[in-house]
Amino acid sequence: MSTLVPAPPGQPTLPPGSALPPRRAPYGQSQPPMWEPPPPPPKSKKRRPWWQWGLLALGILVVLSVMGSLLSNASPTSTTTQPRPTATTVPQPTVVPTPEPTFTPIPAPTATPKPQPTATPKPAPTATLKPPAPANFTLTLTSASIVHGGTGSISVHTQPGAALTIRVYYNATKRVATSDSLQGTQPADDAGNYTWRWKAQTTKAGDARVTITARWNGQSRQITETVPVQ
Repeated sequence: MSTLVPAPPGQPTLPPGSALPPRRAPYGQSQPPMWEPPPPPPKSKKRRPWWQWGLLALGILVVLSVMGSLLSNASPTSTTTQPRPTATTVPQPTVVPTPEPTFTPIPAPTATPKPQPTATPKPAPTATLKPPAPANFTLTLTSASIVHGGTGSISVHTQPGAALTIRVYYNATKRVATSDSLQGTQPADDAGNYTWRWKAQTTKAGDARVTITARWNGQSRQITETVPVQ
């Protein structure tokens, strides 16, 4: 049996499967859309039966019980056992007998003879004889030359091995020569000669006072000469 589909107002009712004739729009207007059948009514949702809800609740209870048993087995049970006191036996003191003192005889001191000191002979002092001074122990100036701003040279002759010292004083500048070669004591050679050479630290011509001292075997000789400064 065919069901008639309601048509929009102004359209004839047609059986299902038949097409409507096209409708012409008035002059100057657009063609209206063709008529479509209404959508079918929505289907109603089915409810779950009661026995499915029961199975779901039972499964939840089983899972909870299994988890509780696992947690109870995992937690350690601590049981504290208090030790019972044990009786301690106190030892009885033992009496130690005190030994009686023994008397040791003290030996009588023996006199030790003291050794008599022996006199140590003192050696007789020996007189140290000094060699006599030679009769020809002299000190002589053999050459002298001083150039201001240049070099100075002083030569002497004396006893071989004599200790010699020199002092040069510039009268023009009122200063003493401080060259290193003029400092300290110098020995005469085997022939008794010695020469001082230094850089003359004076800028003026004039003269210089030269003092030379020779010492040998406890004796000394000294000479003072005036040397021109060129």
